[in-house]
Amino acid sequence: MPFDAYTNCPGGRDKKIKFCCPDMIKELEQLHQLFERKQHAACINLLDQLAEKHPNCACLDAARIQSLLADNKLPESYDVAQKFYNREPENPVAISDFASLAVYMGDPAKGLNLIIDALEKNDTNTLKVELINGLLTLGVAMASMGIVVTPIAIGQFLQFINSKEIAESGIRLTMQALANTNEPLIIRSLRIQTFCPESFVKKAEFQNAMGLINSGRWKKGLAALENLIEYAKDFPAILWNVAVIRLWFFDVDKALDTFRQYSEVENQPFENRADAAYIRMLFTNDALGDLVDIQTREYEITDPDSALEKLLSNGLFANTPFDQRQFQDPDSPPPKNLFALLDKVAVTASETKPTINNTPLAIANVLFFGRQTDKPARLFVVGLHAENLVQVDNAIRNAIGGTIGKVGEPQTVTQQSRTHLKAQAVLNFHSSIPFTAESEEEFLLDYYNNIFIPFVYDAPLGCLDGKSPAQVANDPAYSARLGGWIRYIEMFLATEVGAEVCNKICEHLKLPIPNTIRVPEPCPSGNGARQFLDSVPLWRWQRLEFEKMTTDMLNVAYRVCMNARDVRTQSRISEEVLSRPVASVPPQLRSGAYATLMSTAQAEHNFEEAVTWLERAMVEAREARQSPAVWKVMAISIYLGMGEPEKANSFLADVVQNHSNDETAMRLLQETLIKLGLMNPDGTPRNVSAREFAGEQHLATKQPTATTGGLWTPDGDAPKSGGGKLWTPD
Repeated sequence: MPFDAYTNCPGGRDKKIKFCCPDMIKELEQLHQLFERKQHAACINLLDQLAEKHPNCACLDAARIQSLLADNKLPESYDVAQKFYNREPENPVAISDFASLAVYMGDPAKGLNLIIDALEKNDTNTLKVELINGLLTLGVAMASMGIVVTPIAIGQFLQFINSKEIAESGIRLTMQALANTNEPLIIRSLRIQTFCPESFVKKAEFQNAMGLINSGRWKKGLAALENLIEYAKDFPAILWNVAVIRLWFFDVDKALDTFRQYSEVENQPFENRADAAYIRMLFTNDALGDLVDIQTREYEITDPDSALEKLLSNGLFANTPFDQRQFQDPDSPPPKNLFALLDKVAVTASETKPTINNTPLAIANVLFFGRQTDKPARLFVVGLHAENLVQVDNAIRNAIGGTIGKVGEPQTVTQQSRTHLKAQAVLNFHSSIPFTAESEEEFLLDYYNNIFIPFVYDAPLGCLDGKSPAQVANDPAYSARLGGWIRYIEMFLATEVGAEVCNKICEHLKLPIPNTIRVPEPCPSGNGARQFLDSVPLWRWQRLEFEKMTTDMLNVAYRVCMNARDVRTQSRISEEVLSRPVASVPPQLRSGAYATLMSTAQAEHNFEEAVTWLERAMVEAREARQSPAVWKVMAISIYLGMGEPEKANSFLADVVQNHSNDETAMRLLQETLIKLGLMNPDGTPRNVSAREFAGEQHLATKQPTATTGGLWTPDGDAPKSGGGKLWTPD
């Protein structure tokens, strides 16, 4: 952009450049040109010269901050911003720059406090655009760092600024933060409650507090709410709002204490109290208070050939294919073999179906290393639970006892929740009998009902003061904590049966079971539809009566769930959408529903179901005379996942030959091939055949997710969204 001396001075002095810095017009234009050409070092040199002639110049400080940032000199930029702010603490540019850089330097609370303090000094009708832009920059910086709650609050505030550009930026910021699926949905969709009943004696004071918050005066609004806490027994939303706003300011300890107070107010639905207890757990290390040691242990092997032969012939040691590229240490060659140590020998495939009685469970992983220049041959045991130490040691000694030399002491490498490990154990079953979608779900329920649930009933938990759920089931003082505990452990369970298992736990402990959320009749439309959806917390949408919604309301709900990455609810909506006559549903919504259900089925390794949805989508496309190119692209990943490279190659050739002019299909094809590992991000092909890769993909779909270290072990994390699957090493 050309330099314009009649634009506002970048230093925040509320004057045009021509009148703020009349004796530096040429130099500022030169700086502008250097910056546009990305000659940042030259910018900094010129700024050094100008600073000697014009000390304490706001526009030069602002330019220096941007130049240093562009030159990747974050600490230096922060130092300049701090000096600028200290000299001109009322300058909106100084405030915004210092606040934004505080976030990048690891102090988001400081940055937010600076901006909010500045906003609260301004009249509502004269909000400084620099401060608003600074708040936006702050939110974007936080979202890029994985922070969720505060950026969403900032994004929602900005949506009501009287500027289309700022409002749209606020919407984008909210979507960016909502899409962070590393955080549970309840955290990503935390909102303050604005409705106040007419009967509340302090309604005027509550509404005044909400007005302050909605105008960006968060601290003043928080203080006003805190003055109402004594009335929280009559109106618990006061405590909820105080807790949420304290989270905005990163005051986690006080926020969690306030959520505790909220959970103890009995004058409200049990589900609200349980949600507050659940949120407390999500922000607490060792939330359940049941950590156990996860260890490693090394066994020196004196006769590696004999030991390997014995291990390969021992039914308790399942030789497991693995990718040696997972081991990147140049100073240590990868293992020769990887074994899953089982708790019992696998049955033959003559059995009709896998059950928890005939299917062995992996209790550790055993890496076999050959001799190296500086090390003897050895077994390295990983994922070793302290409570399984004796069982694992006995199995190794019984298998190769005569070849064992020096044995190292167990080394604790981390700790994990015992409840989490018990739930995740379903990932570690080895079945020689093929699973169908039906037998897999039956197996999951069998495990959870007969092994997991009895275990959790009687397991002592720190979050229950060292007592077990069974011991406190009839004590009202623990009811909210029990409700939060049930929501917490649902994260560990397989998605398709998690709700059913948790409902069974609620029933056994005599806790309220979450009910279906009714849709008003007749179904509201327009603003009424959105108001109804807004009245239901997003994390409860899974229980809505989607079958009673109009197609328009389904469309709104689908888009909200898509933006929030709420795949479970999105899948429920998709099923309802596709149950309706084709002509009654907008084509874009119908296509989205098919794509959702195919992707969900693939993620759950239910490829037969994915193929069913694929075939339906292609039939509809043909009947509507629409291009089936997108569905053909999706077919590639589905059939590769099924281990059928011939069909995948056939669809790939079809797309390339017949749909090369379809930009959407070509873009999706490139994304798919990159995701599958068949193409590099720069568009060049990987040196691997589709058949070879299909074999890798088929194996990968049957194995648990790799841990951070690159090797799956029984102590690895289950997906946060649930969805644990079974490993069938066929």
